[in-house]
Amino acid sequence: MKERSANRPNRRHKAKYTVEDGILYRRQTGDQYTDVSMVIPKSEVRKVLQESHESAESGHRGMKATFRRLQGKYWWPKMFKDIVSFVGSCKTCALTKARNHKQFGTPMLIPTYGKFETIHMDIAGPLTPGPSGKRFFIIAVDRKTKYVEVSAIHEQTSKNVIKFFMKYICLRHGTPRAVITDNGKQFLAADFEKLLAERNVQHYTTTPYHPEANGAAERTIRTIKETLTAICGSKKSHWERSLPFAAFAINTAVHESTGKSPFETVYDRRALIPTDLRLGRRDLKELSKVGDFKDAVVNEHLSAETQVCDKLGLTQERQLRTLKKRNVPLLLSIGQYVMLNIPHKNHKIGSLDFRYHGPYRVLGKVNDNAYELEE
Repeated sequence: MKERSANRPNRRHKAKYTVEDGILYRRQTGDQYTDVSMVIPKSEVRKVLQESHESAESGHRGMKATFRRLQGKYWWPKMFKDIVSFVGSCKTCALTKARNHKQFGTPMLIPTYGKFETIHMDIAGPLTPGPSGKRFFIIAVDRKTKYVEVSAIHEQTSKNVIKFFMKYICLRHGTPRAVITDNGKQFLAADFEKLLAERNVQHYTTTPYHPEANGAAERTIRTIKETLTAICGSKKSHWERSLPFAAFAINTAVHESTGKSPFETVYDRRALIPTDLRLGRRDLKELSKVGDFKDAVVNEHLSAETQVCDKLGLTQERQLRTLKKRNVPLLLSIGQYVMLNIPHKNHKIGSLDFRYHGPYRVLGKVNDNAYELEE
């Protein structure tokens, strides 16, 4: 038998009851405490809970805080259980409180094929119109090399998406095996879907409120915006003319996941810049024979390809391990009511908006990470 710690109060002492001025009190004395609590009749329990949790003075605190607010002052049978049930079913708390649980969903990694065979696409804007009146830009990021293609557009239409996809991807790098986008109407339009089907391109879309699967495009857009801000300064309408420079800066910067710049991964050489030409820098090869040069180029290309694949493989394995630690399966039942977290792009910490909406009834399961909810 384990000995009870000297610092641990013994709550098994017999409680005593007394009546004062017609009110029943419960007195319980432990090793280091004495509680004298007013006994609450069953008819008053809900009212006490409402006043101790929902009032402005109580501030919708959590289960433990509500229990501690009442502990030592009031008592009724199964008090803590009732508090847990009452606070746990509070709709206001469900709408406003941040969740500390792990993220829901089964981690899935979209396969990475060869160069320009898996493409991430997205659109950013609106931005300050320039001389041409264009307010948006569309980007494509190759999943393997991280190479970026970008173009300014007037509006977010499927026509502009198709034009960009054909000109900057298919006719420049070849038709990809897969395209990853969000659920924007321009990407789900029938004419764009028809084009992908005709070219046998697999289309992956992210779920509406969890666009992490298209994170490569989102991160690139963020980097482009930061670069444009640095280049344009206060002349915000100059963003369109600076857009190609921002893309070149990204394509010639070493990418962490590959260990090389996208330009070098695609073209097997570093991009020349004005500084190289001014200083007369050259990549010298001490090779005496044409055959040696050919073999060296082939070996260097294969070595670079292997290094990129190895780096990408390690990066994806690390991402998958992180996702598995961070996520738990999303298990819902048909007919169950749930709260929906709808993040806002402009949502700031400290905002007084509700964090959640609902409740919504679960109508069906789409896949392991998505469910259909009743409007």
